[in-house]
Amino acid sequence: MIARANLLAAQGDAIAATQDFTQAISFNSNSADALTGRANLALAQGDPSSALADFERAIAIDPENADAYFSRGRLRAEQGNQAGAIADFNLAAELYLQAGRAAEYRQVIQAVTALRQVR
Repeated sequence: MIARANLLAAQGDAIAATQDFTQAISFNSNSADALTGRANLALAQGDPSSALADFERAIAIDPENADAYFSRGRLRAEQGNQAGAIADFNLAAELYLQAGRAAEYRQVIQAVTALRQVR
């Protein structure tokens, strides 16, 4: 179900993707991946409070979820919380590096660099 939700999101069908993520969460309320996916859609759809709640739950369930930290960092940056964003980006970068996810690591470093230039 999560794979289908990710595919639907990539195809631009946010409504169906959100429904699939929500259904996956109803089957397994501890699915950090489903929570992170649904949070990213909520953020993209302009619902930062729902996004933040899902990111927080995902991180509480899986404190090594680099994707959740990175996305929560993006949300915090959008809300003007630069210190919180940088903290999340730093955690995400460390976790991506540990997991050997070089492309994601570089993406986080770019986000931190851009955020620091705004200061």
